[in-house]
Amino acid sequence: MFGKLFVALVALASLYIGNELSTVYVPETFESPFLYKTIFLTNKIIGNFAYYFDFLGFEHEYYIVRRAIEIYDTVFNRVSVRVYSPIKVKSSMPFMVFTHGGGYSLGHIDGFDTYLFEIARRANIIIISVNYRLSPEFAFPIPLEDSFAVLEYAIDNYQVLKLDTKRIIIAGDSSGGNLALVLSQQLYIRRQIKPRLQVLIYPWIQMLNLRFPSHLRYKALFPTLNSAKIILWYLGFSKVTVEMQEFLLQNKQTLLIRDQRLRDKYQSYLDINLLPKEYKQARSYYRDYNNILFPNRSYLINDPLLRNKNFVSKIEKLADIELSPGLADIEILRNMPPTYMLVFEMDGLKDEQLIFVERLRLAGVPVNLDFNEEGFHGIATMLDPVLGLKLPFALLDNVVKYIELNL
Repeated sequence: MFGKLFVALVALASLYIGNELSTVYVPETFESPFLYKTIFLTNKIIGNFAYYFDFLGFEHEYYIVRRAIEIYDTVFNRVSVRVYSPIKVKSSMPFMVFTHGGGYSLGHIDGFDTYLFEIARRANIIIISVNYRLSPEFAFPIPLEDSFAVLEYAIDNYQVLKLDTKRIIIAGDSSGGNLALVLSQQLYIRRQIKPRLQVLIYPWIQMLNLRFPSHLRYKALFPTLNSAKIILWYLGFSKVTVEMQEFLLQNKQTLLIRDQRLRDKYQSYLDINLLPKEYKQARSYYRDYNNILFPNRSYLINDPLLRNKNFVSKIEKLADIELSPGLADIEILRNMPPTYMLVFEMDGLKDEQLIFVERLRLAGVPVNLDFNEEGFHGIATMLDPVLGLKLPFALLDNVVKYIELNL
């Protein structure tokens, strides 16, 4: 009896879908007409269900059409945030604190709406996107402290916000990936709390060595906007000269480290030999690379910037783990959560990312490395259909699957 009923229902559903698809008009020249018809029909079915659920008093129509995610702006610990949350949360849920990219000075949470909406909807988690204040007006450590204040607020108010503090995800992209990595480390250092996961999208790992092979091979996307200028803005320099940029781009900041034990330690942490061979083979830009991070200090003697005490005092901070979390000792790395990291071949940050992946693995941290030969820095959030890109959607699938399997 039930078998016949099931067959009948399937037949009716097939007849309905076939009939509806045949009525959707698509111009002959339209690309992927079947895909368009399928999306159109899906939205129509959702709309019909929403209408009748509302009509029968089960649920408001707009709740269903929103696909069960509401977005609202609020304030946590005097810091603006945007929250993406399943509607009508009844019990504590896993949550993500996300810090956006943009070089600490250019990004905004608006640019990540679609990306975070899709992750929240598909992974069924709450996401808190931090609208931290931007440099150089609000220099380091303000963006970091804004982000940590939000994270602490979420943890301290978990009951009201219905958050599961045993299932915390810390995530970010690019410079926001740097902030996310620092947040993970500082959460354990300051509060002895270990997140469940961290999701790092082409993160900035360290600021001490700006002359890795990938830095030299894949220079800044915009010639006038390089990593040195971004670092200087982050440190609070609103007026950045060419000389200041060249100081960093030539790695002169490394010469300010006088303690030989620290020099040896950082050399080992940033050793290009930690990079697995498969990422160097058949790539000529590794052949003649000088792997010496600390050349002779006499190189600095006549540099006029050394007489600028404000400049020197700020540059000396670049090895601190709140700016360069990739320089954290193994004792800190051992307490890092399982990690997803997206890395592109065509990215100046590639080498430091892959080296850090190896350091995490040596510390016993499970790492899911998503290495991609295609794409470029910044592409993961380019989900606008107008752009016609397929890779961002595949990358989004990978992030969602990782969260679902490991949360």
